[in-house]
Amino acid sequence: MLAKIIYVKRGQTLTDIAIQEYKAVEGIFLIMLANQPLITSLTMTLVPGTPLTIWSIKLVEAVAAESESLVPFIPILMTWITIMVAERAAA
Repeated sequence: MLAKIIYVKRGQTLTDIAIQEYKAVEGIFLIMLANQPLITSLTMTLVPGTPLTIWSIKLVEAVAAESESLVPFIPILMTWITIMVAERAAA
């Protein structure tokens, strides 16, 4: 699975969803990229029931490797991927 759709629950923020889906607040940037132009701000109020695309780790790695549009985010993404891999290895 390269991506999935989730639906915003009442009271959820981008931070909540990033931690829920990516286990890290840095996942906000991935959510914003995957949901352009719907998500316009880190602090925007989300409407319950709104569908959001959530990219898989494999898709993020592939996009980062092939896209210059993610260049500013690569250090954050690589740190996050390193943490996720370490957590999976420890589990």
